[in-house]
Amino acid sequence: MKRLIGFIYVGIANLSSYVLSLTLTILLTPIAFILALFGMSRSILAITRLWAKLLFLFALRPVKVKGRELVDFSKPYLILINHASMFDIPLLYAVYPGKIQWISKESIFSIPLWGKIMRELGCISMEREKLKSAKASLEKAIQGDKNASIAMFPEGTRTPHGQIQRFKRGFVYIFRNTSYDILPITFNGLFSFCPKHRFAVDPRQPIEVIFHPPLKRETLLEKTDEEIIEIVQQSIARDYRGVPCSN
Repeated sequence: MKRLIGFIYVGIANLSSYVLSLTLTILLTPIAFILALFGMSRSILAITRLWAKLLFLFALRPVKVKGRELVDFSKPYLILINHASMFDIPLLYAVYPGKIQWISKESIFSIPLWGKIMRELGCISMEREKLKSAKASLEKAIQGDKNASIAMFPEGTRTPHGQIQRFKRGFVYIFRNTSYDILPITFNGLFSFCPKHRFAVDPRQPIEVIFHPPLKRETLLEKTDEEIIEIVQQSIARDYRGVPCSN
């Protein structure tokens, strides 16, 4: 009986999640696109936050947040998060009150309407396979909105196995060329909730966001790139509830 109830619960969550979320996305996308044409980035951000929060409500999965009191949200950060699910980006919009500049892969910007919306939000495209393009994207991030945080997944891609993958060094370049402190954030539960290569959600898995104390720029600046990578990865992995971090 317990297994049957769980199966019904998962079924209802998926029906609610994809029917309601898809309907909401279809309704809000043209509105956000029109706002983007008029440069109304604040309104687009408000719509994006509402959309993100409703995604988890529709999936019957509340989000628990820890460590919010450790962060001064009035200042921008270089935000670094472990990457496990297509729900990672909506989750940050749902819990982070400040403006965010995402660095995302180029292909996402080719999605009709979304490309214009993402650029108005301050998102920056990157072709990871092309070194010259990647460097240009990092330079654009450095020269972007100084009041907006820059958000990245230092693993580069979603984990295929639930482990935190070895961090790439692209974020170190941005760190050294901006005045931002680093804000490490751990996302727990999203790999089980909706991992790579699976579209069905599992609402039985708790989702948790842990804000860690910001890593001060002055304490990291004299360290080597490898030392910075290690410090940040350990900070995020320390409270990761899943398979231990791989190096």
